Amino acid sequence: MLIAHYKEKLINAEFAQKQKKYTCPICHELVILKKGHKMVSHFAHYVSSDCVGNEGETQLHLKGKQHLLKDLIKEYPKIKLEIYLNDLKQRPDLLTGNLAFEYQCSPISNRRLKERVIGYQSRKINSIWILGMDYFKKNLHAYSVLRFIRYQKCVGFYLLFLDASQHQYCLKYQIYQIGNQIQCKLKIFDNYQMLIKFMKTPQQNTYLQPNLIKLTQSIETKVRWQDTTMTKLQKRCYENGHLLTGCPLIVYYPIQNSPILNRNWLEWKIEIILYLENKQECKLSDLYQLVNHEKFLFIKIKNPTLSFLKLLAKQQYVKIEGENIKLSQNFIWYRDTYDKIGAIKKLEKRHYYDS
Repeated sequence: MLIAHYKEKLINAEFAQKQKKYTCPICHELVILKKGHKMVSHFAHYVSSDCVGNEGETQLHLKGKQHLLKDLIKEYPKIKLEIYLNDLKQRPDLLTGNLAFEYQCSPISNRRLKERVIGYQSRKINSIWILGMDYFKKNLHAYSVLRFIRYQKCVGFYLLFLDASQHQYCLKYQIYQIGNQIQCKLKIFDNYQMLIKFMKTPQQNTYLQPNLIKLTQSIETKVRWQDTTMTKLQKRCYENGHLLTGCPLIVYYPIQNSPILNRNWLEWKIEIILYLENKQECKLSDLYQLVNHEKFLFIKIKNPTLSFLKLLAKQQYVKIEGENIKLSQNFIWYRDTYDKIGAIKKLEKRHYYDS
């Protein structure tokens, strides 16, 4: 805790003096001022305290909050540290008007994160979550990281991190899923003003084309190694007279997917294809119920099911008439991996000569 009361005034621990007595702004109990050459100055409750503000913050979290205050105050002169919102029973790290900043270093449960975000939304407060470097080091496939993802027109899908030890912001932007890989760009900023300026400038959207042959081989490898998801999907294909390794090439498209699909990118597309083959005709709502995508707190995204169906319609596999979806031609399945790779080589060769 960086803020405490002294004679009814809020005092930052950085400027507090040890001989004085300070109280917690939330519970009004006496708190201990801790200062030292190797620690961030802060206030701590006594061990017996059950105050909601007695969270046991790390030095890195305290350091990050102090840095954010000093940096953000240039952009938001009225920004304050640790203002307790009594009606929400929440204390954002920093607050200015209807904007709350949270520096999230430690793990947080989905339930707790949802409670905090919805709490802020009930007060019409937009919460900006800046992640610590432990999150930065994690694989982007991890939902514990992806759940913080946001979207901004100029930079696409992005995640924001703060390296408190280096006083630098790290922006992972243009995050997209290409096949079973998640790609992104990285930019480092020394201050928040540079970051905001960059995010308000349209960035060129570039991404690597996937190797369809390697993607096909990776599916076969997972089937052979009895990957749990692939085994279930293989069984579903068997039941419909197909091999998973020979799935239609259309499932690889669109090439560039939003990262919210994560590793489930293949499963839900094949489920849609199998459903359409069995039913021939169905309602759009049937397919929405069939596919369960992760829910995200910070972005509202078009259902990827509809985007895939539009692609199928463009390739004349289905007809879409309002809420009705009708299969208009059979999907092309392949005998096995080798048959499929042969088809990919022919496709690539044709594209080469066409170009």
